[in-house]
Amino acid sequence: MELQLHGSTKDGVIVRAGNLNLANFNIVDILKEKLQYNNIFLRNDAKSAALCEKEYGSLKTFEDSVFICLGTGIGGAVFKNRKVIKSKKT
Repeated sequence: MELQLHGSTKDGVIVRAGNLNLANFNIVDILKEKLQYNNIFLRNDAKSAALCEKEYGSLKTFEDSVFICLGTGIGGAVFKNRKVIKSKKT
């Protein structure tokens, strides 16, 4: 199961989600315990959308591309040689 939300995430922790007023909240561990299910991952919603576009959508034919998501906030992803470039910050 993959959870998606806007905001910063790292290793199953919501680092910051401003409009939810959450910071350093480990939602994955809580859900694993409550649901008795260990295969749970957390990812930023813009990164998830970018990965879907790269695999199935309008970006699938490009080696290098940039995906920008404008919604509740601003997010996105950069692809180089068909792979997402990971941020050093998150």
